Amino acid sequence: MKKCVIISNYVVNQYRESVLKDKIKFFKSLDIDVFLVSSDHIKKYDGVDHYLTLNTKWCEDKYLSENLHLYISANGKHFWYKFPNKSNLHYKYSLETYFVKMFQTTIHHCDLLEYEFVFFMEFDIVFHDTTFIENVCKNVDTSKYYFYKVVDKVDNNSYHSLFFYGNVKCLKNIFSDKNLKKISELSKQQNIWSVENSLWIMINNPMFETDTTNFVQNSCLDDVSYVNLFTSNNIVDIFYDYSLKKYYFLHSKNWNDHNQNKIGAELYLDNVLIYKDVFTTDGKYNWFELENNRHYIIKKYDGEVCEEKLYTVKQIYTDPDTPSTIYFCTNN
Repeated sequence: MKKCVIISNYVVNQYRESVLKDKIKFFKSLDIDVFLVSSDHIKKYDGVDHYLTLNTKWCEDKYLSENLHLYISANGKHFWYKFPNKSNLHYKYSLETYFVKMFQTTIHHCDLLEYEFVFFMEFDIVFHDTTFIENVCKNVDTSKYYFYKVVDKVDNNSYHSLFFYGNVKCLKNIFSDKNLKKISELSKQQNIWSVENSLWIMINNPMFETDTTNFVQNSCLDDVSYVNLFTSNNIVDIFYDYSLKKYYFLHSKNWNDHNQNKIGAELYLDNVLIYKDVFTTDGKYNWFELENNRHYIIKKYDGEVCEEKLYTVKQIYTDPDTPSTIYFCTNN
């Protein structure tokens, strides 16, 4: 049977590149073809069979709701993501459109390339015990498709998007044009707060044309001890308070990481370093108010503060009357 792994990746530093290369080498050792997909340019790597750069900027459909979602609460202040001003489309399309559209496009390509079974994996998910993924790759029923619960509870309504796998025809059926159109319309009527929640809805809601005959729901991925190295909930950013017309800097490590990967941050005011720290323990955070009408530069690192782990650099001018950041905070 012809098998392929779709690896979603965003390589912006040497550290991330080394993680991706290890993933490519691992799957090639299992005699599984590698298909890289990204929203940005992808370098050519040894062992990669297919590449796809996907830009969904002009896609009219959005698959997640526009409601604000809580990142973290700290000492009475709530930090949110999803900017409430609809003019900021540069951020909105990446979250509300990209990932679901990526599943559809890459799986469709695999079908055209005559692959019969695919694995989907975010490049930064690392299993502590490699025999787990080896057993999955070698022993699955290739007529079925498999998703893992995000939380191991009866009322959980989210499936992991960072790792799933299955028969190409079955997965293609889930991400059909009709189903994507329906999830887009549904997101305007109820709160679909994450890609994981949208996957659960498309598989479990009877309004979707999804064949569940060959569906297998696995228990929570936490049971197999994985690390999601660069989780989006590791936050280094500036938030704007509409009611107070003030800005706040937040450096936070996800409360639910349960691993020891690090997240580093630096903050500069007029090119002078005013903050530097590296978090390892989940749940740790620092936040403080910034001065209005000043130039700030924030740097986020995938670990220690060093050039090979620098993830992003942002410049912000703290205009009190015109929000210059895509994040939002409030006191209530």
